[in-house]
Amino acid sequence: MPIQRYLFIRRSSGGAQERPTPAQQQEMYAAYSRTAAGDVRGVRRVAGDCRHMKLDVYVNYPGTCEAAFRFYERELGGKITLLTRHEDQPNQANVPANLKKAILHARLEIGGTVLMGADIPGAEPMRSAYLTLTLDSAKEAERVYALLAEGGQIFMKMEQTFFANRFAMLRDRFGTSWMLLHEAGADRKP
Repeated sequence: MPIQRYLFIRRSSGGAQERPTPAQQQEMYAAYSRTAAGDVRGVRRVAGDCRHMKLDVYVNYPGTCEAAFRFYERELGGKITLLTRHEDQPNQANVPANLKKAILHARLEIGGTVLMGADIPGAEPMRSAYLTLTLDSAKEAERVYALLAEGGQIFMKMEQTFFANRFAMLRDRFGTSWMLLHEAGADRKP
């Protein structure tokens, strides 16, 4: 359905489709024009419209957030853009002494995505969720696999599958679960 036609059909409170009045049509078109230009103030989002959203991942660590992020920065080519400790927050009276050096919030840019994290007492390793890293070559997939597997737990060793030239599932020594993927025929030249 073309966007203009979609914009001028709405649902009544009873759920039936109805055609808005000319004034309502003009208001809806103006809202659409502002949204298309990037101005979303006062515009109600239509279900499924993700143009102005970004999905990031947040991982809780049991006191190893900084070590994990420094490792990912060094070994995976990420960039730490924020690292805030509990001692950096304004109200120090409420921060237990053993948490002052713990990470309150960290942000790492890696592979066009943002990974955020924090140190949370009692945090457990990731379960039923994985960070998926798609790699440009089988050689790079093997290199990253060796780095992340060291001291970690392998769920599926690096191997060729029917859907990938290289694929592995593991949890690294920091408790982060990873899927590593090099798709068949995906070797890219630098």
